[in-house]
Amino acid sequence: MLRNDCSSHGGTGAQVERNTHCADLKRVYRADTEDLALQALDDFETAWGKSHPAVVASWRRNWERVRPFFAFPIEVRRILYTTNAIESLNYQLRKIIKSKGHFPVTKPPPNCSFSPCATLRRNGRWLRKHGRVP
Repeated sequence: MLRNDCSSHGGTGAQVERNTHCADLKRVYRADTEDLALQALDDFETAWGKSHPAVVASWRRNWERVRPFFAFPIEVRRILYTTNAIESLNYQLRKIIKSKGHFPVTKPPPNCSFSPCATLRRNGRWLRKHGRVP
């Protein structure tokens, strides 16, 4: 939903408008509580409702899907709504496990499951990009 809502700008001055639009939208999904997020959505609707009614309608229509995310701390929500962190971890795990070849039994040894995470933790890449290490 975020990618679509922040990429709907074109024409003259589109970059400035998109940055302002996305900054206002960030106040919605980065709010500390659901009540603050609803207030930010109302403010967003006041500012952008006439020029981007579909974006506001999309957020209103999908609010029941968005509201469970406010139960999580902001650090967890950031990982959930950006999926880049999850995709990055999956890529690193696949790369490390692929080099192991095959496992002689159907269940891999426990140290093979956790060693990729330890390797990622040691090289510090996850820490630099995403803060805390899983």
